[in-house]
Amino acid sequence: MLFPHLGHSALRRPPALGPEEGTAAIAMDLDLQPSKSAEALEKVSQGAFSCTEEARHCWTTHEKNALRKTRLEAELRSLRSQLRQHQTRINAFVKEEQREKALTENLLHLQDAELQLGLPKLEIDHSKGVCWVGEPQDEMSEAEALGAIKISFDEEGTLLRAEPHPALGLSDYAERAVAEQDFAMLVTMVWSRLCAHSGLDTKDAAAHMAMAKTGGA
Repeated sequence: MLFPHLGHSALRRPPALGPEEGTAAIAMDLDLQPSKSAEALEKVSQGAFSCTEEARHCWTTHEKNALRKTRLEAELRSLRSQLRQHQTRINAFVKEEQREKALTENLLHLQDAELQLGLPKLEIDHSKGVCWVGEPQDEMSEAEALGAIKISFDEEGTLLRAEPHPALGLSDYAERAVAEQDFAMLVTMVWSRLCAHSGLDTKDAAAHMAMAKTGGA
């Protein structure tokens, strides 16, 4: 025997349970196991639901950020396009300003050259509807008053009316100037009559006007 100090009674098998007692023990074990499993499943289910909600929230946030990024990129492209358009217009305005400045300087040089060559100074005041042949003055002499031509143009620049001073006797030329749209011809005739009225030829009259303009004797 392996354990001689133990009696035969110690090696006896436990008494067998009857049918009713065995069934009760098994029922007790079955009652305890499902409750623990249910708790574990509930915890797992809650964890899975929490993870699902978190994932859904992350995905929704991702979609919102993606839409916001797309919208911002579209706005950025639009702003860049507007900036290029503004820059193009600015460049065009700068070029136009430079062209107008050069044209103005050329006209001023041409006007000085015309005055030196005996050509009259021509100034048009559209707000008053008057064209001045010669140098207009605040206090006009009789000859200077004769140099005023009443005019009017339409929006396209067509000459509608041209009325030189009646004393010059140029009504026929005025009608012809309007009919043929030849205002320069009428200005030439007015200048010629002004020179005849002052007793000077055209070159002397221009030189006289230039001296008066600069304050010379």
